[in-house]
Order: sequence, then structure tokens, then C-alpha cells
Amino acid sequence: MRGCHLEKMDRNASGLFLLCSFLILFLSLSACQPAHPPSNAAVAFKKEVRDNIEKLSPLFADALLKGNQKQVETVLMRACAEAEQTGKPFSCGVAILDKNGISITSTSPRKPSRGIDYSHYESITKSLREKRIVHTRLFLQDGTKIFAISSPLVKEGKLLGLLVLGYFSTEVQRNWGLTEAEFLEINFNP
Repeated sequence: MRGCHLEKMDRNASGLFLLCSFLILFLSLSACQPAHPPSNAAVAFKKEVRDNIEKLSPLFADALLKGNQKQVETVLMRACAEAEQTGKPFSCGVAILDKNGISITSTSPRKPSRGIDYSHYESITKSLREKRIVHTRLFLQDGTKIFAISSPLVKEGKLLGLLVLGYFSTEVQRNWGLTEAEFLEINFNP
């Protein structure tokens, strides 16, 4: 009688072991599944942003390294004029912040933005602190939604400031077909 009880316990243990093994295998396979690939809209928008960052960052880093804020404004005006002349104007607002998160200049069609302190924005401080591209969704006072991308300006290993690109969410949706959820999933870092 005692042998039957041990056989039953042995069968239960074997069954439990097989069940646990199956669950571990199932969970590990589902955890290893790659995330869904980015949409064509996300790929196209990321290319737009990366192209702007790669085109503008060296120009502003050079100007900031020289410590000449007037030259930073001149570089921005020249970059905008050249983009217009080539028939490819920037589809975003461009702002340059110093290494403390204070604005130096921008293409904002609204009020002049020189001297505005953006250091209280989490995305700005994170980009400055971690020296990497950070993106977020922001709202203007009138409720307008902006997709903002902050990219560190680094020269000779020294953090000089930030290049901030701001896109109206409605234009991003219209021009690229990109949703807010897709925007928030993009990794803009190289």
C-alpha cells in the first residue's frame, strides 16, 4: 500500500515538473519575441528628424564652442535661408538651448524666446544629464500639441547645449501619418 502512495506522489511530481517546464519554455519564448517593427510612417519621420539633427548639430556646436550667442543666431538664420533656397524648408521649429537649458535663439513664430528657462522640463534635463536624444509630447498654453526632440550639442567631448526640434502633432499626422503612440515609441538615438 505504501508503494502505491509513493508511485502516485512520483507521478504527481513528474506531472508538476512537466507543467512547470512547459510554462517556463512558453514564457521564455513569448518574452523573446521581437517588438513589432516600426511603421513606414515612423521610419520616414525618424529619418526626417535624424537628417535635421545631423545637418544642424555640427553648425551649432561650432558656434556654441566659440561662446558667441550672436553667431548662434546667425547660423540659425543662415540654415533656414539655405533650406528655403533649396526648396526644403524645415518642417519643424528649431531652438538652441545652452548647457543650462536656457534658450539662446529659435525659429518660433511666436514671441522671441531668448533667455527662457526650460530647465524645469524633464525631457530637457534628462537630455542634458544623459547626453542623449530625448523626445516627448508637450502642450502649448492654447492646448496645441507639440512633439519635441532634444538632441545634445557636443564638441570635443564637451556638452555645449541642446538642439530642440518641435513639430506640431497635427502636421506630423498629416505629413507622415504618424500617430502620437508611434512617435513616443521611436528611438531617435543613433
